[in-house]
Order: sequence, then structure tokens, then C-alpha cells
Amino acid sequence: MRIAMEKTVRGTFLMVEVMELDGAFNDVKIGDTVTRMLAGTIPMKLKVTEVTDTLIVCGSWSFDRATGVEEDADLEWGVQFGKTGSYLVRDE
Repeated sequence: MRIAMEKTVRGTFLMVEVMELDGAFNDVKIGDTVTRMLAGTIPMKLKVTEVTDTLIVCGSWSFDRATGVEEDADLEWGVQFGKTGSYLVRDE
């Protein structure tokens, strides 16, 4: 899946980078640790608190289960918007 990664500094929009995301997160379960990559460069360790058929929830953040893309309707981030500001990577 191709998605645009928005990058900002102190609220100022800098650029959009098109990324290819194909990591499936179907086997993630509650209690697992994942890493949220904010703007593709800032890692944040998160604990999975809920899993649904379509989402992985880590506290107040929600991510698409198929791609790891952050879902946030207020920011218009997510698969349906074709852009995001963060995504998950698997911790090995």
C-alpha cells in the first residue's frame, strides 16, 4: 500500500514523502510491544491495549491492522485519507 507521510516541525508543514507499507499486523495481540514511528524518524515504544478486526489500539493511538498506519479522523490520517503522520513497525 502506498501512503503519504506528512512531516512537520513545530506545526509547520515541510513535505510529503510517499511510502510503501506492506507489513501485516494480523498476529499482534494485547500486551505486545510495537514501535510507532512518528514522522518516520522518531520511535515511540507502545504497548498494545486492544485489538479489533481492523485496528490495533495502543492507549490513545489507533493503527490500521493490515498496514500499521495511524488512524486519526481529526487529523485526516489513515488508510481512507491516503496519508498519515506515523505508522507501526514490529519489534523483533
